[in-house]
Amino acid sequence: TTPITIETAVPFESHLCDAPSRSVETSSSEILSFFRDMARMRRMEIAADSLYKSKLIRGFCHLYDGQEALAVGMEAAITRKDAIITSYRDHCTFLGRGGELVDAFSELMGRKRGCSNGKGGSMHFYKKDACFYGGHGIVGAQIPLGCGLAFAQKYSKEEFVTFTLYGDGAANQGQFPAYFKRGDYVPGLKVDGMDALAVKQACKFAKEHALKNGPIVSLFNAFIKF
Repeated sequence: TTPITIETAVPFESHLCDAPSRSVETSSSEILSFFRDMARMRRMEIAADSLYKSKLIRGFCHLYDGQEALAVGMEAAITRKDAIITSYRDHCTFLGRGGELVDAFSELMGRKRGCSNGKGGSMHFYKKDACFYGGHGIVGAQIPLGCGLAFAQKYSKEEFVTFTLYGDGAANQGQFPAYFKRGDYVPGLKVDGMDALAVKQACKFAKEHALKNGPIVSLFNAFIKF
């Protein structure tokens, strides 16, 4: 389809690096796929909320409503060989990595068909063949694991990167502020996380930076409905 260029609504803010361009190249088919995938994610989470309130999903059920642009924008910028590890709001990240709805709901309801054989539940989705390494229930626990995944890629001289996702509740956990102490050389980027195109541009920039220069911290401003 014919390429089109759209400018992000909110400028990027950067620290110790030049911000990426606000002009994002896309296409009508990509924008339509964004809408379709985001709507699918939202409908899944609404259904999960109903099942949880009906006590058909047991334990915890942390939903992703309002952050769908993060999942689809990130996937548009990377490949399935790039690794993702995240916190307990992992349902939509699993879908973005190519997971099926039946596997997601099976996991939520403790069925063997689930992506973790029904034993992980809401907080421990997993899809190794797409380099999705979970879903982690302990706040911030995935951050050092993500660093380990990235080091393995670097050690193996792979041209792939790891995206380690966390929420603001993890920002004061011991394993994360340790990286901020290296702020003398770790650059940062602030992004409108409600804009799928801005997320796509930022993730593309972050991947290129990581491959050429090293780690980068990105802050995506987004809001959770629940």
